[in-house]
Amino acid sequence: MATGQGSLEFAWKGVGELVHTYPWMKNCPVPWDPYKQGVLRGDQHNTYDCNFFGMNMMTSSLYLGALKACAEITEYLNEPETAREYQSLYENGRALCDSLLWNGEYYIQRVEVIDGVTVPEKYRNPQDAPGGAGIKYQYGDGCLSDQLLGQYLAYITGLGMLTDSLNVRTALNSIYTYNFQETFTHFENVQRVYALNKESGLTICSWPKGNRPDIPFPYADEVWSGIEYQVAASLIYAGEVEKGLQLVDAVRGRYRGYNRDPFAEIESGRYYARSLSAWALLTALSGYQYDAVQSRLTFHPRLAARPFHCFWSCAGGWGSMMLGSRNAVLSLQHGILDLRELQLPFSSIDAVALNGQPVEFHKTETGIQFASLSLSAGDSLRMTGMFE
Repeated sequence: MATGQGSLEFAWKGVGELVHTYPWMKNCPVPWDPYKQGVLRGDQHNTYDCNFFGMNMMTSSLYLGALKACAEITEYLNEPETAREYQSLYENGRALCDSLLWNGEYYIQRVEVIDGVTVPEKYRNPQDAPGGAGIKYQYGDGCLSDQLLGQYLAYITGLGMLTDSLNVRTALNSIYTYNFQETFTHFENVQRVYALNKESGLTICSWPKGNRPDIPFPYADEVWSGIEYQVAASLIYAGEVEKGLQLVDAVRGRYRGYNRDPFAEIESGRYYARSLSAWALLTALSGYQYDAVQSRLTFHPRLAARPFHCFWSCAGGWGSMMLGSRNAVLSLQHGILDLRELQLPFSSIDAVALNGQPVEFHKTETGIQFASLSLSAGDSLRMTGMFE
């Protein structure tokens, strides 16, 4: 079994005999997906420094993305049986998430303790608290800003929709509606304060339908710029560009220099890595994707202003893209790029030239294809026509 497959299948196979070799694995005696359903139901440690018990879309969306990605990878590696297994598990998990976690506006958590899982003492509530099934540090019926974390990664990597597209867009709009605060003047937060007074920001979770747990997961009322960028990028990918940019403006408004360091967004210290999710705004706004298997570059800017300029990079090299109304220029600044297809929004393409020399091409509904084209550092590919 390949290492990648072993990592994925750990979700339903668990540690097995390795528990005797690696004592730390005693912390996970029951697999995350013990019934092999395509959803995570076991004891799930997460980025909020706590464990979630039961089905939730944050961890399950990551799982769905991994299943879908591995199905595509194993198909490419000519392992059709494995690919079918992963795809089937993905389809089953997707259906369960939409049927069991969707409340009509967003995805919730179904708090449960499955057979074999022991809830540590520190997670036990002395009484059956609202929304927590007697377990501390859960979110239950809450609207979690991270609920579509796996979809965010699927957008970036070109995996497409992991679950119902209408549900995804509705959930993202619900996150914006319920978690975005125009002002924190009257907002109650007894945890770390990263937004205050008349500043704006996106809280990590809210309970718009009530049933807030007595002791929700840590940091629920905080504002993390790394999550704000993630949600902003997802909104832009989903077509909600104005809302996404409003979240970005809120973050940068809190770091304008006179109030906080514009180069050190704070979360558990300065220069915290989660804020690097801001790079997703580049791919979201430019609509950039690269498919190494198909040697295909895609650009679909989500801003109407022309000309549109952006940076791009892939395994072989990096460069820039300029898209105007009458021409487009793909430039390679470093490395080598083998290109068989370039997808752009256009009405017509009249000519293509590499460093001024005409290039043969075949026009498709979404772009142009080349029989064989290789760019080296310093090369520019210019297209003329009508671009949208």
